[in-house]
Amino acid sequence: MLSNQPEIDVERRRKADKPTERAEAPVRRETGGGGGGGGPYIPSGGGFNIPTKGKLGGCGGIVIIILIIAYYLLSGGGGTNLQSEAPTYEQPTESNPSVENLPTNTARPTRAPVAGQNGQKWLVMLYQDADDQVLEQDIFVDLNEAETVGSTDRVTIVAQMDRYKGAFQGDGDWTSARRYLVTQDDNLNKISSKMVKDLGEVNMSDGATLVDFVTWAMQTYPADRYALVLSDHGMGWPGGWSDPAPGGVDSTRAPLVSGIGEDFLFLSEIDQALSKISSQTGVDKLDIIGLDACLMSQLEVYAALQPHAHIALASEEVEPSLGWAYAGFLQQLVDNPDMSSQQLASAVVDSYVTQDL
Repeated sequence: MLSNQPEIDVERRRKADKPTERAEAPVRRETGGGGGGGGPYIPSGGGFNIPTKGKLGGCGGIVIIILIIAYYLLSGGGGTNLQSEAPTYEQPTESNPSVENLPTNTARPTRAPVAGQNGQKWLVMLYQDADDQVLEQDIFVDLNEAETVGSTDRVTIVAQMDRYKGAFQGDGDWTSARRYLVTQDDNLNKISSKMVKDLGEVNMSDGATLVDFVTWAMQTYPADRYALVLSDHGMGWPGGWSDPAPGGVDSTRAPLVSGIGEDFLFLSEIDQALSKISSQTGVDKLDIIGLDACLMSQLEVYAALQPHAHIALASEEVEPSLGWAYAGFLQQLVDNPDMSSQQLASAVVDSYVTQDL
């Protein structure tokens, strides 16, 4: 047991007011109900109106009314005799049979398993956007958790962390972005890994920053298997990963910027960044892309990630702000670096459920 572990005030990994108690495990909503907590972060003044009723309430009711009216008009209800006889249809004669060409329902091919190999090497890349008043200390602890395992000759762990100015003041209260080769250390209060470079202030919500980090990591520490984990707030299909420090908001980067008023790493930017990473490294697909953030397990997110990774991991519910159990799944990987991508993905999920919730 580590007696010098800092007391962490756990928040939810989404933009919200700071709670006063430890986050409880996410609870699934009852079907048929309306409203409920755990919604995505919607900044004030954003102009987004989120319906709070169930499937038949709000916009759903309007859609049903429109469909009823359309059916009534198309069926001749607008002034025709509702008692009119139904049309009759003649059966086709045997001499001239009606041939109907129906599409075949061919099963879609399944993806071949990403099997492990004896002697394979892994590169785990942690893109840790801790430039946030709520999550800075928690993501700092995440990196320290990774340090309790550390890199080996077959598992290399690298991290890029950008810290926030004016929140958590531990470990010298540095506020820049730093790159680390994660090495083994049991002190959860201090990052003792080898600092590869101090980048100064960078915009972690810019896709170019993500490209620069991942390309650097893959070219500096080439491996057989690649896993990328992005940590910060999530807000569903629009994206997440905010960075308040860079001056101004470039509204040309995404149409949502003008409505939200803050700088985020939007889903379209993640898609473009991953495409550039593939073209610059020659790696067609990463083995695993993980989103350690709230509310990111959505069809739109997976559709964007599918061309770039064999496996994607995300939470459909809100997360405790300490996020994934990094020491848990990284220790399993170090103990068995021959494991397959599916086995590592399962280890991430199992350790999150058993150790974090």
